[in-house]
Amino acid sequence: MQQRIDHAPFIEDWLRQNACCHSREQLRDLFSRAFDALWRRSLVTLGEVTLSAIFDRILYRSKRAYPWLDAVILFEHGFSLEKLDMLDDGSELLTGLKHILLELLTVLGSLTADALTKQLHAELALVTCVSSDAGLNSNNSQNHTPKSRKGT
Repeated sequence: MQQRIDHAPFIEDWLRQNACCHSREQLRDLFSRAFDALWRRSLVTLGEVTLSAIFDRILYRSKRAYPWLDAVILFEHGFSLEKLDMLDDGSELLTGLKHILLELLTVLGSLTADALTKQLHAELALVTCVSSDAGLNSNNSQNHTPKSRKGT
């Protein structure tokens, strides 16, 4: 039986490398682009229907743990984090977004027997505060079409 990969140290390293993201808006943008990157990389392997179901389930479970994540909206191609700017506590924002990211990496890794893990980590490593400031955000979640939320 294969040992599970602990994604938490990777996420912590990624966040340390992006310590320049101080404001809620910068954190929101960083995580939005991270979720987009994971979506794009996983889409090739899992397909849109499966990936939508995974993202929906992770969001549902995350909202149970962090009710204020109700401001996160599932779109056709990932999450919209725009409404998270209303949160007063930046540390609470970081905790909730890290939770979603950890759940995504864990579930996607488990479903693919970690065949995607190395590629997902590589995609995530490319998402930085610097690329956000440089205007390289070509796939912003704000451009996505809302997804119907039936049955959750």
